[in-house]
Amino acid sequence: MEIQSGWQETPGAGAQMSLHVTEPKEPGTYPGVLLFHHAPGVNADMMKYAERMAAEGFVCAIPDMYYRWGSQMVFTPAPGNSAMAQAFEYVNKTTDYDLAQDFRTALNFLKGLDSVQPDRIGVTGYCIGGRLSFLAGCLNADVQATVVCYGSDQVDMETTPRRPLPPIDMVPWLQGSMLSLSGDQDQNPSPGMIAQVAARMKAEGKDYEHHIFPGAGHAFFSEGNKAMYYEPAATAAWPIKLEYLKRKLKG
Repeated sequence: MEIQSGWQETPGAGAQMSLHVTEPKEPGTYPGVLLFHHAPGVNADMMKYAERMAAEGFVCAIPDMYYRWGSQMVFTPAPGNSAMAQAFEYVNKTTDYDLAQDFRTALNFLKGLDSVQPDRIGVTGYCIGGRLSFLAGCLNADVQATVVCYGSDQVDMETTPRRPLPPIDMVPWLQGSMLSLSGDQDQNPSPGMIAQVAARMKAEGKDYEHHIFPGAGHAFFSEGNKAMYYEPAATAAWPIKLEYLKRKLKG
């Protein structure tokens, strides 16, 4: 399908939240998906994922989760620079209470778009954004499908004022379904962590699927980061993700 994209804004917590929206050009209504960005921000990789989903008949909105401190900030890692350290300064400033508020803001925006079917909503994300998609899926009953791509700190038992409850303890609140995609060389989430989440999901009777790809480490989808991109896993995982979203949101 032909697609179109651009930035839009909605009132957030003390500032305007920017969201990059990509959707089919053909008039009609489509399932909506929130895509939570990784630590570098809403960069070319994130926009490419959104374009691929929109071409398959989804409206994909990427909320800028750094909006409290600046608009559309992107941190590009390169040898010798401190881009990732800067990005994590903003990651670490945001509490899970802030995130819960931002999830609701972004979901309400997405469901309010004329091109979106408000009863067919999914969330997905990568790395830090994978953790956010896990939280958003558990905290919002109107999310039908959640796809977590190597979400970090899913089994983080250290509670802090910033993170008062580990994501695994939010599993009982999950009303929709969840798919996890990760690599067997990743340490966060490690295969052992994914096994813990899977066991908790099963014990709670949740609709959960997971795939662990051999030879893949963290951020294996990130084509813009050649040190981490792992083509065999990325090639295998994408159709699984797409089929899952179509099955859960298009029926």
